[in-house]
Amino acid sequence: EFLHFSKSNSVTAFIHNLSELESDKTIPIMPNKKEKVWINGHTIKANVLAASTIEPGEAGEIILKFDTPINTTPGLRFFIENDKKIISIGVIVSIVD
Repeated sequence: EFLHFSKSNSVTAFIHNLSELESDKTIPIMPNKKEKVWINGHTIKANVLAASTIEPGEAGEIILKFDTPINTTPGLRFFIENDKKIISIGVIVSIVD
């Protein structure tokens, strides 16, 4: 079965924020903060909307609002980077728009 990609500005996702054992750079994911997201072979800036801060080693649901539309689909994996270091890994749950 083939994946169906849609151009989207916003998606819901589930992330795991890496702990000190998993990464040499750990920072909390703050609500409504702009981060670099690597997805579908591209690095793009996105606002990360979360109900609360996601600390290193924790998991949670977020909304990614991309600066420009990107082709994506539920189940697609991505990571969030800061200073060229991976700080979170995640999966797209649904397309918002």
